[in-house]
Amino acid sequence: MAEGQGIWRYIGSGMPDHTDHEPSSEWFPQRVTPGNFLDYWTGLDARYWPRLAMYWLSAGYGSDDLRWLSRVSERDADEVTTERMVSVLRSLGVAIELPAEFLARCSRAITRIQPDLDATGFGQYRLQARNATSGNGGLPAVYAALPDGSWWSSGSAMTQDMDDAVLLLTAAESVSDTLVEVLHVFWPTCAEHGGPPMTLERNGGDAGPVWSCQRGSHVAAPLGRLTRAHVER
Repeated sequence: MAEGQGIWRYIGSGMPDHTDHEPSSEWFPQRVTPGNFLDYWTGLDARYWPRLAMYWLSAGYGSDDLRWLSRVSERDADEVTTERMVSVLRSLGVAIELPAEFLARCSRAITRIQPDLDATGFGQYRLQARNATSGNGGLPAVYAALPDGSWWSSGSAMTQDMDDAVLLLTAAESVSDTLVEVLHVFWPTCAEHGGPPMTLERNGGDAGPVWSCQRGSHVAAPLGRLTRAHVER
């Protein structure tokens, strides 16, 4: 196994939009630049990365990492880890978080959910950020996990392309997903209308996110102000 695959799995998901698995001439490689590569990451098979590197070199980009990638054969391209591709992009000036930095962002988001677990009588569940892969050849992902490391990998995934606001909403979804699917604990369920669990949503303007009951179509409480009175036990 290539170095680094234990943290992030290499991307090799194929080209779902093209049955012949050849990149569309409309966007490859002219429309893919180092600056927008993350927008195409999940749709671009790893075996095309070396070809893309050669195009970038011809377009005037240059770095030792990029020249290395351009020399990788298509046969060996699947051995190029995500970490190595990240190194290539960073060598070209693209700002990409390292795993530890991204994990810290996710940890901060989950930490903002924990007080509402505590206040509603579910404080025994201590969630933490778990570094993982998305499982479908997508961007490296993080999930809310229990202390034993278990999480619901088919649930909502936090990915590094999310801004802090979206990351927070996704962290709340991941907390609920893990509690439901791993422990069969439904949280937070509206005390007035029952399940499914409430979702954390934007509240518009400068107001912070709020817990919203979908069944009753109402806002229960802002984040950080959920109480036992709001949640069904």
